[in-house]
Amino acid sequence: MLSSWQRPEGVALEGVVWARFRGRRAMGDGRVPDFWVQTVRPEDDAQVLRIMEKHFLREEETSRALGLAAAPDVIAEYRAMWQSLLEQRVSLAAWTGWPDGAPRLVACNVLYVRCKDDPAYEAQTPLSRKIMRALYQLDGEVDVFARHGVAAYLSAMGLSALPDFRGQALGLELLRARRPLCRALRLRVTATIFTGAASQKQAQRAGFSTLASLPYARYVDDGELPFASVKGVDAMQLQEMVVPEQDDGR
Repeated sequence: MLSSWQRPEGVALEGVVWARFRGRRAMGDGRVPDFWVQTVRPEDDAQVLRIMEKHFLREEETSRALGLAAAPDVIAEYRAMWQSLLEQRVSLAAWTGWPDGAPRLVACNVLYVRCKDDPAYEAQTPLSRKIMRALYQLDGEVDVFARHGVAAYLSAMGLSALPDFRGQALGLELLRARRPLCRALRLRVTATIFTGAASQKQAQRAGFSTLASLPYARYVDDGELPFASVKGVDAMQLQEMVVPEQDDGR
């Protein structure tokens, strides 16, 4: 994905820790882990790509509906896309020192700054085109740039966590960490399309509100219903959060 965004002068984010928090449940040894959220560094990219390929492509609703995890050409395309986004150095990861104190990357959110005049991403494979057409249709329902009078905002292209660490509120805390990140980047707004019920609920808890939705059962692409098999959630949602100038504790 090409972007005209340039990091504000003097803003260095590599390795910055944005949040620290205690998990929600005990692990097998009876201990509740502590976690922290920090900016993804270049040396973290391989771990992020592994999580996204192994878990996001298998579990995210639209990816699962189209079987992306079994399509080598799509996997290669998505890895290249994520790598290009990681190079903006604004993505976030959750880490823990459980069980032995050694830092371990256990969840990630691939983020990027989207600018008003950026060209649309041109999908390279038939399956990815199906997904991108749906995302762009929903994205076209609301002009976030015009709505807030901004030239850029923080967006995302996937969030995932290792299965052993589900239920620890990692998604929620990654979403909350967008607030201080946006302030550091001098961005007023973050907006993302959330495709699953869990991520939609987490986003609302983090302070996002829904702008538009696209029902899975009724979405037609080239005469087909590509997402009719999606269960447990009715629609993908475009959600936004206006970042308060000061931390409101949410």
